Amino acid sequence: MLEKIKTVLSDFTDADLSGVTEQTDIQYELGFDSLQIMNLAVELEQEFDVNISDEDAAAIVTVADIVRLVA
Repeated sequence: MLEKIKTVLSDFTDADLSGVTEQTDIQYELGFDSLQIMNLAVELEQEFDVNISDEDAAAIVTVADIVRLVA
């Protein structure tokens, strides 16, 4: 699942994703801002066929948070 999430993340950043783990902070390590996180949530909903509330999207800090939301 991590590889699929990295593929989605690559649509939003030019950062090197080769070292991304579940502990990676998407704001500080990958440079995501709040708007990008909200757009990421929409893309995750489509890619993984899940519903992510605005509150859950706003709470995304690490890749582990994403895994939890799409699992």
